[in-house]
Amino acid sequence: MPACGNVVFKLASDDDRNVVGERFPISRATSFLSFTGNEHATFVADSEVSVSTSASDDALGLFESQGHPRDWLLPLLASDRAFVCVLEHDAKARSACIAFENHRQIWEVGGVVTPTPHRGRGFAARVVRTALAELQRRKLVARYQVNEDNLPSIRLATSVGLRQFLQLTHFRTW
Repeated sequence: MPACGNVVFKLASDDDRNVVGERFPISRATSFLSFTGNEHATFVADSEVSVSTSASDDALGLFESQGHPRDWLLPLLASDRAFVCVLEHDAKARSACIAFENHRQIWEVGGVVTPTPHRGRGFAARVVRTALAELQRRKLVARYQVNEDNLPSIRLATSVGLRQFLQLTHFRTW
């Protein structure tokens, strides 16, 4: 690999960073924490949270606010490689998340979004627990990734019974 150009290294340890740092001028950019379910955990779906391969315009708007555009999400849902969990009241989404195929049996729970007026009421935990229950029912492996500074999402992951198993720190050459 040439020592010039813009490269991002995703490294799991200080030893990895030291080896790469010997060859490349790197600076730390950010870090992501990866969570998974405990093999003994049982997740229970919330009966008020819908699980579907379609989403209302309201829910799609929430996902778009998180950077998940319709033109990415709708084909994924139609291919049965994703589903959404949505908690609605009076036809308005209070909280939602996406679960999608990451690699074969590994599915990621992401796009967790709760509009500001509804935060702090446990709605996000309800949709995430439902997504985890659905993945467990399908015998799929759940992953949940979060940026290191997203403390509410980190607290959410641990509160629903997920455990951190990996931290990937991104270093860049520019």
